[in-house]
Amino acid sequence: MNWKRLAFWTVLACGLCVYVLLFERTEQQQPVTGMPAETYARVFPMEASAITGVLVSDGEKTVRLARTGSEMSVVEPAGARVAPDIIESLVNAIAGAVVIDEIEPGADDSQYGLSPPAFTLQVQTNAGGEPAALLVGASAPSTVNMYARLPQQNRTILLGTYLRFSIRTFLDNVK
Repeated sequence: MNWKRLAFWTVLACGLCVYVLLFERTEQQQPVTGMPAETYARVFPMEASAITGVLVSDGEKTVRLARTGSEMSVVEPAGARVAPDIIESLVNAIAGAVVIDEIEPGADDSQYGLSPPAFTLQVQTNAGGEPAALLVGASAPSTVNMYARLPQQNRTILLGTYLRFSIRTFLDNVK
């Protein structure tokens, strides 16, 4: 091999390396920022640890949970079992549910799948008093949100579909 060719290719390779190091720097990817969850109001303004009881119903099956010590367990129907992680997921989904939007009052509940509702939730807290209710209806046309009703506040709202998934998973796993 000719020394002139070797020198040429070496200089060319070094030049390309210098070019890449100086001019082809990639900017560090910035983390994707979304709307923080704190910008949305919670459906139930409480932490998961404050929930002492939950009643879940889909019209055919009704299951009641109660907190004994630090864990939630099935108390009704008698003898029913659900894996603790599924119960924990449901309780966290209930406590973490946020109001995405509110529907104007006076609308017909049947158009939102709320007459009758797909699921009924009643949530009891350690503060006592009447349980807070949530009626879960149909999915919104976008299928990203679903309709729900807070009867004690006379409000129809949109919330994320994760809660419906958690409820359905929970009810399907009651044995």
